[in-house]
Amino acid sequence: MSFDFAHHARPIALVIDLVDPASQRIASPSVDEARRRLLAGDPAAVLAIEGSFALVAREGQRVCLARSLDRPMRDHCRSPQQHPRCG
Repeated sequence: MSFDFAHHARPIALVIDLVDPASQRIASPSVDEARRRLLAGDPAAVLAIEGSFALVAREGQRVCLARSLDRPMRDHCRSPQQHPRCG
């Protein structure tokens, strides 16, 4: 079974990152560089991030999430009917 993502795609109106920035414990690189690595799409570069983290990076309609194994992270999408700011 295949799913036609393009047919069902809707723009992302709002991304809320609930992770406290002070809780990020990245030894190297910087948090900003770690987010750039997420958006670059290179798995080896993301695996080379050292430390304890749960990161969200957004570029336009693309949202990337990554976490170290010691961090929980959840994501949730709501429809415009569930949340007026999501339409």
